[in-house]
Amino acid sequence: MERAEIRRELAEARQVGEDRAVDFQDKFVELRKVGLPEILS
Repeated sequence: MERAEIRRELAEARQVGEDRAVDFQDKFVELRKVGLPEILS
């Protein structure tokens, strides 16, 4: 999988509501700002 695909799948899995997600620091962010966990960065 490419990084973009992984990022997209993680954002969808961590989605809360229509346009929000929980990032890897346990903060609510926009879907596009979820990013990758540190181990994959």
